[in-house]
Amino acid sequence: MKAFITGGTGFIGKSVVRHLLQHEYEMYVLTRSSRNYTNQSSLTNIDGSLNDLDRLSEILKEIQPEVLIHLAWEDLPDYSFHTSRKNLDYGINLFSIAARSGCSTIVATGSCWEYLDNNSKVSEGSTLSSLNSFAAAKNSLRLMGKAISSEHGCKFYWLRLFYVYGPFQKRTSLIPSVINSIHKGHIPLIHNPYNSNDFIYVDDVARAIKSLIDKQPEKATYNIGSGNLTSIEEIINVIYQLSGKEIDPQIAKMFENNKLLDSEGFYADISRINSETGWKPEFSIIKGIRTYYDHFTNAYEN
Repeated sequence: MKAFITGGTGFIGKSVVRHLLQHEYEMYVLTRSSRNYTNQSSLTNIDGSLNDLDRLSEILKEIQPEVLIHLAWEDLPDYSFHTSRKNLDYGINLFSIAARSGCSTIVATGSCWEYLDNNSKVSEGSTLSSLNSFAAAKNSLRLMGKAISSEHGCKFYWLRLFYVYGPFQKRTSLIPSVINSIHKGHIPLIHNPYNSNDFIYVDDVARAIKSLIDKQPEKATYNIGSGNLTSIEEIINVIYQLSGKEIDPQIAKMFENNKLLDSEGFYADISRINSETGWKPEFSIIKGIRTYYDHFTNAYEN
């Protein structure tokens, strides 16, 4: 099966590409630099950009992929109106071109921040937010994707991703920054020590995407998370244990004070994708962080 992917050189995209190649997909990766991937027989780097519509039309007309996987969202963490509007336009144009080229399945990624409620379990039918440009743009792209796909008779799947982590993630994100600090003997800088979040390992996201492509369920929108809340304290403790070091007294005192406060966070109801495709996470938070920690330390030492 031919699959065309944007954002394939990002940390989620790399996992998706690797996973689909293992299952005999023929992958075409849109990239500004063909050096991002080593050429393989089932992988083709496509030089191009989302702002070059003529080039995109030529590419998709020539390749005629059965599947489009749209992961790209440029310039994060800039959540401004200008950036959100730009990415919304890119996505709408890409969906239109792909649908006209005969693509039968479109998969695109949204965000858990589309939801208004950030302190409870949320299902796909929970109230959505219109409080910022990023959430509004994501919601708008989902609606336009559904409409475009319906007009052209193709399937459309929108995945609301929760807190994805794993190899090649930005070093400034929570888990890699804590691993890096402890590895260097520094005290980790923790911005929101009292929060709890729904952390999902990147390989589980890749498996979810494949399950939707393979199973072709009828719904359009799916939560992709662990279905559980994990506290920042638990994350830090797991990383310290893996490092073989005692937790820093300042960190321990901070979390002792945390016990006097109510932990806040929201997490995914993943019953829809589980019931319709059989997908469920394979990585517990301990297994996921251990896998990431091993990857990080191997890369650091080499």
